[in-house]
Amino acid sequence: MTQQWRESFNDRIAETAKSVRERNNWSAREISDRTKELGYPISRDTITNFEIRRKKVLDVPELIVLAEALYVDPLLLLFPDLVDGKVEYMPGRVVSTGDALRLFAGMDENLNTPLRTFWDYESLRQANEERDAKRTLDFGVKYYGWTVED
Repeated sequence: MTQQWRESFNDRIAETAKSVRERNNWSAREISDRTKELGYPISRDTITNFEIRRKKVLDVPELIVLAEALYVDPLLLLFPDLVDGKVEYMPGRVVSTGDALRLFAGMDENLNTPLRTFWDYESLRQANEERDAKRTLDFGVKYYGWTVED
């Protein structure tokens, strides 16, 4: 089950990357050239081999650079079926794509994590709730070791 989940996850990334590339009429060479411009070259062969599943996985830097080269958010390569498409987020755990994005980005309101605290801070800051934002920021510095520039 775990290996099947891993393979289907990587298949989804490959299919999405290929779909985005083809929808924009970009060649694998053009995307490869773009990755080189971004400072982390991914060869045309690597891109093609991933799309046809000869290359089974991308490492995290490849995923980030490929997404940037395709002008999409990296998370949308992982979870492309916005908003209510279903995705197996973890083995045996199917959720909506929107929920998968929130879970991956640390936005689950039921968790108390550094990322959840960051999202609370950001929403307070954007709402101009400066006192509460400052209190949340101080919490992150104290309990999660955040680095803050004055």
